[in-house]
Amino acid sequence: FCTDDVFYPKKDDFLDFIELYKKSGYNYRILIQTSSYSIQEQDFPKLKEINCQHITIGVENCSIRIRETLGKYQDQQKIEDIITWSKKHGIQLYYLIILIPPESTLEDLRINCETLKRWLAEGVQISVEPVVYCYRGTPLYEENYQFLCERKKIQGTNLYLKDPIYILPKDPIVRKLTLEF
Repeated sequence: FCTDDVFYPKKDDFLDFIELYKKSGYNYRILIQTSSYSIQEQDFPKLKEINCQHITIGVENCSIRIRETLGKYQDQQKIEDIITWSKKHGIQLYYLIILIPPESTLEDLRINCETLKRWLAEGVQISVEPVVYCYRGTPLYEENYQFLCERKKIQGTNLYLKDPIYILPKDPIVRKLTLEF
């Protein structure tokens, strides 16, 4: 009995689920969200056996440098290998990207443009969030970044609330592009 779309806290639990699911006779379309750390080449045949048709992974950014600034280090070769494995087993791959985090430079944008074009040509579906939207209390929010803010009038008063919308890039050229984007 599942009451949520996430029902296995550990990979071993999911591997147990695969065995139970195969015995059940069900053939639902399975979609998973995982990380490049967790998924291994040997998982793909198992996922295909249970009709997994879609894998979502948060790559975050195509630039290794930017992933490191976000504290999201991932092995670049493994990201590329996952594309090969998903194609080999006929499972649609969906990568999540944040295009312009606060430390982005023009070189990082070039890396993203070239890599994303190649991945799209290889059949990877891509979701691009243009900038970093962060919540109060998160580490990125507490950093010394400038935000694009929106002024919201407080009803019944002459006061306004300054509400941060997203983090502006530090690089002046990338910031200008972001504001025009």
